[in-house]
Amino acid sequence: MKSHGSYITDIIILLFLTGLTLLSIFNPLLSNTFLKQILGIVFIAFLPGYAIISFLFPINDEINLSERLLLSFATSVAIVGLIGFTLNYTSFGIHLPIIALILTVIIIVFSILTFLRRRYSDDTFTPEFAPTLNGIKNAFIKESGIDRGLSIILIVLIVLAVSMTTYAVVQPKQPEKFTEFYILGSDGLMSNYPTNLTSGESGHITAVIVNHENAPATYLMIYTYNGTITSENTFTLQDGQNMSIPITIITGNTGKKEVQLLLYKQPDEQNVYRSLHFWVNVV
Repeated sequence: MKSHGSYITDIIILLFLTGLTLLSIFNPLLSNTFLKQILGIVFIAFLPGYAIISFLFPINDEINLSERLLLSFATSVAIVGLIGFTLNYTSFGIHLPIIALILTVIIIVFSILTFLRRRYSDDTFTPEFAPTLNGIKNAFIKESGIDRGLSIILIVLIVLAVSMTTYAVVQPKQPEKFTEFYILGSDGLMSNYPTNLTSGESGHITAVIVNHENAPATYLMIYTYNGTITSENTFTLQDGQNMSIPITIITGNTGKKEVQLLLYKQPDEQNVYRSLHFWVNVV
């Protein structure tokens, strides 16, 4: 009867490392440690690919260990790249927790499928690291100087490619910090501004400010009409929060008048952070 250890040992290790990686990502005590970086590299650059390759080639005789490991790295990089490309066009965006959950599902599904294939197979799977490492070492020694140099360059390029892909996921680029600042006309659209008014007539606009600074921010907005400060508003917005400020343009003398909105991001009240303006023709 076939021993369980012959076909589930690597699966158990695979699932153990997956669980440990998830713990390092979602546990606040571990998420800021170096353990997260190490486990993240192994998790992203190897584990999902190994799960899939194990399902496709469940026994020893189909491919040797060195081929299995190389295909695992290549498959993992391809899978992570495809997931990242897909998430980039969704509302979720590229974030490590989401990628980790997707990869975990892939690992669990293919681990179960591998277990079933090996369980009902007449052959066994037993990793043998020493013979494989010795074989690689002997093959490397037998190579000529040029071939050996090319092999070293290839290995370095593979390591760099895997490291860069993993780092891009484990340490994603911080989103750009900015503040939206725009004007809506009386119909609630970014058009039909009151650019033509008669003397004594009032026009209506709405200034909209949206915080995308990745942190709370306090703003000062100044409304000027023809160079004269008419109103000031100070307010604080949380990240992602917005503020709509209605403004009434009260006309007086005829002529071409400038409506200007100045937005300051406190505590800096010397330099204008964002500005908007348009001209009103008063007749």
